[in-house]
Amino acid sequence: MRRLDCSAFDSTALLDACVGELDAQADVDRFVAARADLVQDYEEYATLAKRRELFSAQSFLHGNADQIVRGAISKEDLTALYSDIMVGKKGTARKVYDQLMALPAHSNCPYCGLGQVFTLDHFLAKSRYPQFSVLCENLVACCETCNKIMSGGVATADNVALHPYFEDVAVENTTWLTATLNETAPASVTYSVAPGATWAPELTQRVRNHFGQLKLAARYAVAAANELASNVDVLCLIGSSVDIQSHLAKWAQGLTQHSPNSWRAALYRALAASDWYAEGGYGAHAGHC
Repeated sequence: MRRLDCSAFDSTALLDACVGELDAQADVDRFVAARADLVQDYEEYATLAKRRELFSAQSFLHGNADQIVRGAISKEDLTALYSDIMVGKKGTARKVYDQLMALPAHSNCPYCGLGQVFTLDHFLAKSRYPQFSVLCENLVACCETCNKIMSGGVATADNVALHPYFEDVAVENTTWLTATLNETAPASVTYSVAPGATWAPELTQRVRNHFGQLKLAARYAVAAANELASNVDVLCLIGSSVDIQSHLAKWAQGLTQHSPNSWRAALYRALAASDWYAEGGYGAHAGHC
């Protein structure tokens, strides 16, 4: 997970921009009447997120689009601000959508680090938390796969994952993703998490939730298998096991400095530590070297 900074965004201004693009004056009037309540919801979200307690936010029933959320505003009214105005129109709100989409460096998904940014994910699902449908702090640019996998259910202390806008720097700077090299033909890798020993239990839980919910063990293993296959010819050219280990160690060092919990950093740490791999394990199937 890579942290993102959305502090420059004004969610209240986004709400006003969305409401301002509604076609019917009656709809505008209903939102204006409920505005103070929605702004209070936004303030509560920030407070709970900073406390790592978003699971305490008020949730609503799945379905039942006519549920009243605030004032005379229904669930459908709120979710339509996102789908019809923020995404569907080309006004001020859409510009904010595009700016949020541009936050991840190199369009790399901040949740998994594998896919390309494709859409905005509602960290707290709008189907359950419609009051946060156009809250900037609840909208995270991510890849299509992560967006589909992310739970649309009610957040609890046992399932809430890492939030790119609110996590402590320790999530990025402390190495917690590990890869175990399997001495098979061809070589394969198993990924797991080992959170910091001094971490608070709730941070450890969120890291485990994040890893498990996004199915990162399986997804990273597939990415690693492709990386290992592409490495074979290069390592054959290097030849010497000593030179190969030096090569792998440099990759591990550089990738870890850049992002210690990326799947590639964990992979190369495991490869650099393996005598078996450097001494020919990288080509441990017929037809190589």
